[in-house]
Amino acid sequence: MSPWVTGVSRQAGIGFAVTRELLAAGAKVLVQAWTPHDADQVWGSDPAGMAGVLEALGGLDDRLAYVQADFADPLKPAWMIEQAVERFGHVDVLVANHARSSKQSLEQVTATELDLAWEVNARGSVLLTQAFATQHDDGHRYLG
Repeated sequence: MSPWVTGVSRQAGIGFAVTRELLAAGAKVLVQAWTPHDADQVWGSDPAGMAGVLEALGGLDDRLAYVQADFADPLKPAWMIEQAVERFGHVDVLVANHARSSKQSLEQVTATELDLAWEVNARGSVLLTQAFATQHDDGHRYLG
C-alpha cells in the first residue's frame, strides 16, 4: 500500500499520527508539509524541525518520502501526486490532512486571508482528490 498524507509538519499532529500508523502497518508513505505556515502560527514549528519529524517517523528511506509544498499554488496538488507516483509507482490512499489556520480574529480577518484559506483548504483538497482519482482509475468512480 502506498498512501500519501498531507499536513505532516509537527510530531504533535494528526498527520504525524496517521503516518506513524501507516508505516507500522507496512505502507510506503509520501508526506507533505508547508513548514513556513507553522512557523507563522502561535504553536510554531515543531521543536525538532522537519528533520526531527521525519526522524521520529523512522527517517527517509524506501518506505518514507517527503516533499514541501504550499497548496496556495494551484499546480502543487497535481505535482505532489506525480511525485508520489514517481517514487512509489501508485498511490492507493490519499489523506488530505493539511489546513491553513488564521491568526486573525473575526474583527481582523481580511479578504486576502479568506482567499488563502479557500485556496489551501478547499481548492487544494479538491485538486488533490482530482489528481489522485486520475492516477487511481479503477473503474468504480462516479463521474456524473
